Amino acid sequence: MSQCTAVALLPASQRAARKGGTPAEPRPIRCVLGEQHPDEHAYLLWDDDRLGGGVWVRWTAGGRMYRVLLIRCTHHDELHGPCALFADHPSGHSWEV
Repeated sequence: MSQCTAVALLPASQRAARKGGTPAEPRPIRCVLGEQHPDEHAYLLWDDDRLGGGVWVRWTAGGRMYRVLLIRCTHHDELHGPCALFADHPSGHSWEV
């Protein structure tokens, strides 16, 4: 199974600018799900081990984008290890994409 080819422009973070850091630039992100998945696109922003998941950005074909905390997928493969996607993800596990 191939990886989804959908891309989106992740808006620049305002946090760095407020803290006096280097202003962040918008950056392109690519959906990490398998091709032809039926739901919104997804990209992992960062892991949150305290909660057993990560903060993901989800977006629609129409451009609506939001962040959400999603719990990790619990599937594990003997050869490839744990799935790097969120629980109940559409399409195949990360080692299949």
